Amino acid sequence: MSPVIGVIMMIAVVAIIAAIVAAVAYGVIGGVSEVPCSTLVEEGVGGGTNVTVTLTHYCGDTISNAFTPDPCLEPGDKWRSLELRYNGAKVSSSNVNILELNGANATTVWSADFRSGDVLKMQFKTLKTGDAIMILFTPRSKVLKRVMVL
Repeated sequence: MSPVIGVIMMIAVVAIIAAIVAAVAYGVIGGVSEVPCSTLVEEGVGGGTNVTVTLTHYCGDTISNAFTPDPCLEPGDKWRSLELRYNGAKVSSSNVNILELNGANATTVWSADFRSGDVLKMQFKTLKTGDAIMILFTPRSKVLKRVMVL
């Protein structure tokens, strides 16, 4: 192999590596959303029937596209980048009676984002000791809040 071909190949390899590094640096590839840093405060978690649990976005990052703004009859269909799980399964009308954001029922139009000061209210049909309620950030499959019923 001639030295000229070797130099050309080295330049090509360096150019490919530089393109990959630039693509990663500018988010063209590997564009994974960051996990929002938000403080979520829960209230009302306890055993019983028709238990209303309130989750307040106390402060921190806005969670973009948390909900579908469209009206939904099924509570499990209201979620986008956030997901409410009950004992590991996505919530549905079989375990949640009421789902509200800032007083607006899930059958109405919501804001897509979950912002500081927003209040999410859920009424579970039944909660018992050992049950788990979890808020999941779905783009990264990271748990933002997990609460166990005591």
